[in-house]
Amino acid sequence: MSIFIDWEYEPSKKEYQDFLYDPNGNTTIIDCIDPENSKCKIEWWGPKRRSLDIAFNERKMLRLAFHDCFLYQTGSGGCDGCLNLDENLDDNDGLQFSVAVLEKLYTDVDFPSSTDLKDLAEFPNEPKLEASPQKLGISRADLWAFAGLVALDEVQQRTKKLCLMDEHGYTCEQNQCYSPFEQAQFESMFETGRSDCVPKDANNPKQGYLASQKEVHPNQHGNGQDTVAYFKSNFGLGPRESLALMGVHTVGKFNPMTAHNDYAWVRDREERMELFNNEYYQMMSLKPSKIKSYCTGTMNDKPAKAEFQVSAHVFRALWPGQIPYAGQGNPGFLSWRVEYIRGPTCDAKLNDDGIPDDEDFQLKDKEEFWHKEDWETCCKAKANGENPEGCERSTNGRARLTSSEVGYYLDFKFDSTTGLPYGCGIFDDFEPFQRLDPNREEDQEELSKIGQVGNVVRPEDFKTLKKLSGVDGVARSMCKKQKKIKDEKNGKPIWKTVEMFAENGKLEVWHEEFLKAYHKMSINNNANLVKTEGFFMAHGCKCFQNQVDFWGEAKKNTKVGRTKKVDSPMECLAKCEQESGCNEFLFNPGNRKCEMYRELKMESNEGRDSAMMKNSASRFMVHGKMDQCTEETLKDCKAFQ
Repeated sequence: MSIFIDWEYEPSKKEYQDFLYDPNGNTTIIDCIDPENSKCKIEWWGPKRRSLDIAFNERKMLRLAFHDCFLYQTGSGGCDGCLNLDENLDDNDGLQFSVAVLEKLYTDVDFPSSTDLKDLAEFPNEPKLEASPQKLGISRADLWAFAGLVALDEVQQRTKKLCLMDEHGYTCEQNQCYSPFEQAQFESMFETGRSDCVPKDANNPKQGYLASQKEVHPNQHGNGQDTVAYFKSNFGLGPRESLALMGVHTVGKFNPMTAHNDYAWVRDREERMELFNNEYYQMMSLKPSKIKSYCTGTMNDKPAKAEFQVSAHVFRALWPGQIPYAGQGNPGFLSWRVEYIRGPTCDAKLNDDGIPDDEDFQLKDKEEFWHKEDWETCCKAKANGENPEGCERSTNGRARLTSSEVGYYLDFKFDSTTGLPYGCGIFDDFEPFQRLDPNREEDQEELSKIGQVGNVVRPEDFKTLKKLSGVDGVARSMCKKQKKIKDEKNGKPIWKTVEMFAENGKLEVWHEEFLKAYHKMSINNNANLVKTEGFFMAHGCKCFQNQVDFWGEAKKNTKVGRTKKVDSPMECLAKCEQESGCNEFLFNPGNRKCEMYRELKMESNEGRDSAMMKNSASRFMVHGKMDQCTEETLKDCKAFQ
């Protein structure tokens, strides 16, 4: 069975540093305007946040799997187990520690060991290699590709776990929460035979992953046409294929230390950005939605209309803007933040301890967004079925997209000489964009400090908003939908495909097309690869669910038996079938105990104190219902043998 471990960054351990390439100190040097600013020093660069942003984890592996497959400027390269952390540092920044961990794994047969990480004690029977992957003749590129697939399986396992616990709270019934990959398609994606690059320094055995050539990266600040052209020329992907691949951002997260940006692509609450579903496309297409765990919408409890707030610079107090802001072949930075025109959150959902699940959010609603007096007035009106003017307001959805993504749905351009955006009302009417010239040195600093540019509403919402507001200027905020880019599969404008991927009930469609595009990406510029057979897809098992947290009261007085020293959940299942009254079981891979129960109840960790969770929760394999574990369904559980 493949396992995935979040490996924390510990700069004090020299053995990690030997594999780490960071000559500019990007993982250690605070780069805020004011390094002593508490928000910078504590929130962004504090030990906890810093460790999370740098750590080896699933998101990093998915990003690495993509970045590894870029072509070099010479046209060579592709998936070759190397990164350029010199000339392409800005684009690859944040991956330094992850590739260092993988390189130690690649070259050291004993890494990781139970002494390196206590979590490995949960897997005492994991087979050991006779030699390091490098000595066994495995290419680094194949190892990185496999790590990406394991990461995909891991995010799907987490999605499955969360959705089993709380589907309504995560989706507000606006979309599907979880769907497994089709097993045969997923497990056929791993192919071997990729060749590694010629490293920058062949004499350094611990940093053989450093590329000697400059890579060709996509421009995240370009428009849809730019992005489509890049994927076609560098990966052979059509517009629909590249759009499907972009959906991996549904579990993506901006790294403020490297991207100087906050929020995620999908982030209504923290767990929501862990779900591998199609909410990313709902954000991109500004689909009306209810938000947060409260499923807050309009005053009459309908999904709230969404709009983009566009900014040319974020967190101006923390990080300097780009100078020059824009120029020839250099589109200016734009941040597309999703906001919702909604009513206040009036009723808090209580957990089992009687504490609001997301009290901070409700307090912000009351104290900041509506202010206490307005909040009380609006909540009384909402209870009476009324909707007074001013009770529905545009609020932050805590999700941001880049220009390169929004360009699949909205049509805008960048001036080839100045790099300034145009073609949308908000850009054409934004005075600094008309007055300032990024080619003039005296204008560069002012352009780099620009904050909010304006809001973009959905074209189909224009008439409604104009009627409600009575303001003709609403028209100036509009962007037209992207009609110039055509879906290569059906010839329709690509914006229609964005909306199709966003539809409730189309999660399986996106999954299938995502896997096809991902596989095409993962073999870029590699020929004659060999398909391998293996059972690493754990999330597709309908009998077991791993890494579910059970709290003491959830299983009280339901135990019907216990057997020690069972080697796998498959064996625990067999014991449960033999035990009278056993309907569900827990298998602890650490101590290999098999506990059998009449009934188990899964509980979410939402609202739990993190220390309490750490001390009280355990990682188990869980059996759902005995009648689900048939001979046929067990075929999908081979990863657990």
